[in-house]
Amino acid sequence: MINKMTLDITKKTVLLVIALALTVVFIIFGVFVPTIANIKNTTADTDSLRTYLEQKYEQSINNHVTRNKIKEIKESSAGFSAYVFKKGDELTLITYLENLAAKYNLNQSISNSNIDKMPAKYIDISLDISGDYVKVLEYLSDIESSDYFLNVEQLQFTPAFDRSGQPTQSTDLNLTLGLYASQ
Repeated sequence: MINKMTLDITKKTVLLVIALALTVVFIIFGVFVPTIANIKNTTADTDSLRTYLEQKYEQSINNHVTRNKIKEIKESSAGFSAYVFKKGDELTLITYLENLAAKYNLNQSISNSNIDKMPAKYIDISLDISGDYVKVLEYLSDIESSDYFLNVEQLQFTPAFDRSGQPTQSTDLNLTLGLYASQ
């Protein structure tokens, strides 16, 4: 009988251990594994949301900085309109160039121009200038410091010679200027 009772206790203990093991396995696979998977998914979603919010924050900061820069550019460029060539300023520009040539006692003629073809966005003016070399250089210096944004596109000096073939203090200049025009 002791044997039978021991056997029953052993069977009961084995069954109890198996039941506990099954309960532990059920708890592990029924509770812990899904919870861990859920935590991993939540972590991944949180990381994605954090990255998205950081990008939006950076965009917001960049937009703010850009708005401030645009405001600064508008403020600094407000005075530029006086220096931009506009339709109707053709006579003013030509008069400026003629007065500049007269200031330095130079002969000047316009050999080619698209100034009359407004509303061109870029104006080309080709000038033939002749006179004293130093005065021509001073003329060029004034062109570069003029109120208009003039681009020197071509600059060609040719020395002048007298009838005997000797060089003189005079020079000929072929000058092509360009400037942007607004409507």
